[in-house]
Amino acid sequence: MYIITLTLGDQKSKAPDFMAGHNDWIARGFDDGVFLLVGSLKPQGGGAILANGTDLASLEQRLGDAQANSGAGSRQSALVTGLRV
Repeated sequence: MYIITLTLGDQKSKAPDFMAGHNDWIARGFDDGVFLLVGSLKPQGGGAILANGTDLASLEQRLGDAQANSGAGSRQSALVTGLRV
């Protein structure tokens, strides 16, 4: 099980431009059975995801795909924390 925190960088004002693609990415995570819970950290501050049913390498690939396809580039960072439950 993993906790992922997504943090917006210095171009927060452009976040709304990428929300449709980001929401599609989130929906795929749920459809694939990887995401269990998704929520905002604070207004335009980023978000958090609880993920399971995948390995770290696949999860990192999924996160990389999100950045590559969103146009957000380096404006978003992700921190992945593994949990044993």
